[in-house]
Amino acid sequence: MAVRRRLAALLAPAVAAGLMATPLAGTAPAAGAAAAEHPSRAVFHDGRGDVWREDPKTETSVRLHHYPRADETRVVLRHGASAITVRARFVDLQPVGTHNFWVHLRTRAYQWDAVVMSTPGHRASQRYFQGDDGAKRCVGFTRTISYSDNLVTMRIPNSCIHDARWVKLGLFNQLSYGKKGPTYYDNALTHQQWGGRPPKLYAPSA
Repeated sequence: MAVRRRLAALLAPAVAAGLMATPLAGTAPAAGAAAAEHPSRAVFHDGRGDVWREDPKTETSVRLHHYPRADETRVVLRHGASAITVRARFVDLQPVGTHNFWVHLRTRAYQWDAVVMSTPGHRASQRYFQGDDGAKRCVGFTRTISYSDNLVTMRIPNSCIHDARWVKLGLFNQLSYGKKGPTYYDNALTHQQWGGRPPKLYAPSA
């Protein structure tokens, strides 16, 4: 399955009720109904045991109840005044294989892919950013992979999405050990391999 199809699936309508990860949506400091209607922050508790293994030859997948290296348990998404931040917590993050952390950003006008890549010899991680507005880089896009804390953090300046009033975020992580071997995925927005309901997050000034 092509990566673009996976990313499209992330932004598709939600899967059947009961398959979603448990979301706890919040806002930046504010009060009243307006804050609830225009959240700037969302938290997803994905839990353990929902990593999927895909065979590259058949493109068939099975769910693994125990694969801690790729198992996301909690994700915090925030659309701040100056940047979008993503904090993803794992069960047992390790510097092994090729590990990609994907974030798909969608606004009313455009879409972008922001990817952090941990590969042999480059465990401090590399970055990739591209959008259908023609962007091929994002100035100020920072990332941190903390293996001791099982935490991946990404910060994407609002200027890279044209200071959009709101943004939808889809995400997943992808771990592989070679072209012929299986690939492991976890999508923190749902317990299924793909799908989910990306929240619409508003900048605080919206």
